[in-house]
Amino acid sequence: MTDIVSSISSVVEPAADALGLTVVTIEYHAGYHQAIVQIFVEKEGGIDIDDCTRLSRMVEHELDNIITKNYQLEVSSPGINRSLKKEADFLRYQGEKAKIVTLLPIEGRKNFEGCLEGVEDGCVIIKMTGDEIKIPLNDIRKAHLVPEINFNP
Repeated sequence: MTDIVSSISSVVEPAADALGLTVVTIEYHAGYHQAIVQIFVEKEGGIDIDDCTRLSRMVEHELDNIITKNYQLEVSSPGINRSLKKEADFLRYQGEKAKIVTLLPIEGRKNFEGCLEGVEDGCVIIKMTGDEIKIPLNDIRKAHLVPEINFNP
């Protein structure tokens, strides 16, 4: 499955760059009758439907040569609870609230929620109620931002 994602990425990345977009992640879900290709992109100031449409149109014909079964192509923003995958993501969102789930327990737990403090020696630093925990990037199963919405401005 990673081979197909790599092939999709080799088409999508240059097209996104040409449009001034950054690819956050690419997901491929192989269904019995149809596959789903999800491309999450962002840019400074946010993306809109026109950005998604342009990228979709730029890559759809090349993807037809890579994906041999029927597929649905979805291009969108990663949303307010955006996933964090690369070291650059954790650095970019330093100071933001995040949730991290690890592959194996660290200090007796796998779920961590707190403020991202940065990255040091290949470890994400997250501050939770006074404690700072260092989580090796390779030990993270999934991570995403936790939106803080204030309904009383």
